[in-house]
Amino acid sequence: MGITDLFSEVSNNFLPTDITSPINLLVEAGPILLQEMIELSLINHLYLTKNLEKSGENKISIEELTATFKLISSERVGACEFMHYQKL
Repeated sequence: MGITDLFSEVSNNFLPTDITSPINLLVEAGPILLQEMIELSLINHLYLTKNLEKSGENKISIEELTATFKLISSERVGACEFMHYQKL
């Protein structure tokens, strides 16, 4: 099942209480799945957590990932930065 089919399945089986409201779905994904979901316009709000102390071997460019989003808020707590983006 593809990503768009999966989202369609979720929206058909988990209806919001108010029919005009969007469905809120939390997806924890790695960079490949996340990029695909962004390219398919399946994400309206993006919440990212960036560890400011550790650097892994599979780094992603937050600037490229969020190119079609606007930063709504950013908060640093300890060694982490929590960012909320909204689709343009």
